[in-house]
Amino acid sequence: MKYAFIQRHRDQWPISAQCSALGVNAYGCPRIWRELRQRHMRVGKERMRRMMRDHAIRAWGKRKFKATTDSNHGLPVSDNLLDRAFRQDLPDRVWTGDITCLATHEGWLYLAVVIDLFSRQVGRWGSA
Repeated sequence: MKYAFIQRHRDQWPISAQCSALGVNAYGCPRIWRELRQRHMRVGKERMRRMMRDHAIRAWGKRKFKATTDSNHGLPVSDNLLDRAFRQDLPDRVWTGDITCLATHEGWLYLAVVIDLFSRQVGRWGSA
């Protein structure tokens, strides 16, 4: 049922986005072929490849690791005041945050979040 939905809406939304939203794994040809064989369905690898190519079905490849932080610099570094004390006894004393970038259909979205370490609740967030 999920696969039929993806097929019907492939012109509306990218297949990869639909697979992600519907919890469908984008198997590659060898994996699909093995799965079909385990289910006692006879199909050749080349036919499987051709069908996947004809329907624009591709496996997701693993991305190479890309370092985004370079610690080898001569710039000043702030002291580590928290010293990994992530459990806090009082609210509104220690806040921590992070920023990340998310790939979207319209381009990159940068998301920043600030969290109170006592309650673990998001105090502020914003995007640009």
